[in-house]
Amino acid sequence: MITIFTIPKPFTGLSDIIQRNAILSWQRLHGDSQILIFGDDPSVVKFAKDHNIQCISDFKSNNYGTPLLDGIWRAAHDNAENEYICYINTDIILFPDFVEKTTDVNLDSFFLAGRRWDVKIDFLLEFDSDWILQCKELVHEKGVLHRDSGVDYFLFPKKCMPDMPPFAIGRGWWDNWLLFNFIKRSIPLIDGTEIMTIHQNHDYSHIKSATKNTTHKGIERENNGTIANLKYWQLFYITDSEYILQTGKIIKRPFRQLLNRIIYRYITQSLGIIRNKLGSIKTIMTNIK
Repeated sequence: MITIFTIPKPFTGLSDIIQRNAILSWQRLHGDSQILIFGDDPSVVKFAKDHNIQCISDFKSNNYGTPLLDGIWRAAHDNAENEYICYINTDIILFPDFVEKTTDVNLDSFFLAGRRWDVKIDFLLEFDSDWILQCKELVHEKGVLHRDSGVDYFLFPKKCMPDMPPFAIGRGWWDNWLLFNFIKRSIPLIDGTEIMTIHQNHDYSHIKSATKNTTHKGIERENNGTIANLKYWQLFYITDSEYILQTGKIIKRPFRQLLNRIIYRYITQSLGIIRNKLGSIKTIMTNIK
């Protein structure tokens, strides 16, 4: 079935609640799924031991203590016992039918991801109660479907797993690189947004490299961008996928939708860059005068 792997933060504060909700929901997936946790913080190791989950602590981090993905992805491949591999962020709640919905794909090679629903959940879920109904009601009442630039799980056959560069986890760019990598290898992308996944809202105060001169993801985001080395027209979103999962079937994405994305990547963004450059030239000329 599926081997799921993830990289938690320390189990403290709100992160403790969010990550427990997420991982314990994965343990309730239908089928014989495997969970791999990568972490060396004592709270991560303890959680894994308490819940009988394999924890791997031998990996490299950068100078800010952020885990690097290259070694982790290799270790996930080497330790995966199943045909399919799924990387997922540790703030994502899955429902029990996730396995059936994601693995019922009649393609030899594929990459499947989907947009998530953003919801505030600051309490521990009671998994002995009707937690599925509770979560879906929260989505219905307060949930926001995240824009197509953000996806938090990536599922593919083990044989398709790429050689991941040393990106810092959670600091941007690496997911764009991943989509580009699969597209470059002519592996079909599938938009699985139909499968409901819940992202539990949080802040980014844990990022140590953020300064007033960077985004909220810090200098590490800039380093990731350098490693990715993507041009703006190579920034693919899940809406660039050729296929869509719809009512349990894989269908071709309407050409009009793909055309809209092509126009945005190649024309709209180009015009925006030209406009910004002209604005900079105008400012310089005004200052000269």
